[in-house]
Amino acid sequence: NYGWFIEHRMRMAFKYADKPFLISRNKSPYDRINVHLNGPDPGQAMETSVEIATLLNVPYQAMYVTQPKAMRGQTEDQRLRLRRQILSDYEAIYKNSIPYHVLEGNPVQETLKFNGEYDNHLLVIVTRAKASLSVFNPNVAYYIAKKSDQSILVIPEALNDE
Repeated sequence: NYGWFIEHRMRMAFKYADKPFLISRNKSPYDRINVHLNGPDPGQAMETSVEIATLLNVPYQAMYVTQPKAMRGQTEDQRLRLRRQILSDYEAIYKNSIPYHVLEGNPVQETLKFNGEYDNHLLVIVTRAKASLSVFNPNVAYYIAKKSDQSILVIPEALNDE
């Protein structure tokens, strides 16, 4: 899609970065911030997105891709409740309603389809720092960034020094 060199650089960024990085698709100024809550730290994604949206004076919205209802277990239901609670907390702090979209299906495909509906937006996504990119342990954020034609701010999850 973007040539071997750029894909190689993106792969290395995902594999070794421990600081946030922007994958720019020359779509600025941004009209909206989309927050992807599928990462390991949805609170960090929301916090960063709210700050960026405030600085750029643009609206923001949140999205989460889950399994179809028939396939969900207790763990996935807990994840849904956690994300809804995080959104409720931010709504209470900032005294406004945050548009929240729960999509069902493959996280990469559904995210790309959802983001394809918008033009000139920034997707904020949190991924595990220095996560594996193997075929057997797919990195959702990497595949979204690789296939998307929108700009993406990738935030490696803060590492604990414990």
